Amino acid sequence: MSYVYLAREVSTRHDVAIKVLSPKLATDQSSVERLRREARARHATRPSQCVPHPAPGESEDGLIYLVMPFLKGELLSDREVKGGPMNLAIGIEVLRQVCAGLPSRARGADRAP
Repeated sequence: MSYVYLAREVSTRHDVAIKVLSPKLATDQSSVERLRREARARHATRPSQCVPHPAPGESEDGLIYLVMPFLKGELLSDREVKGGPMNLAIGIEVLRQVCAGLPSRARGADRAP
């Protein structure tokens, strides 16, 4: 659906990741809306727990993209391929950290017990 490029922001000299919607999908409104929903969803996260919010944009020739900080590390899927299923205790800790980044409403904090 998209390509991700490593780039350097000129003004700050920080590495960034640029996620570009595949050109063949740029005319598909559902794909464009999916990328925009991704940007909106990230704006709903708690910044202290998550990557800073991505900056969406569109190039002059119609490419839809998101610019976000580049985080060095590995994908959970790559980790599983290399080492097999994650230890339950580690998996619970990863899930706890992911949930901590969600807005309180998504975590169910606004629901009665």
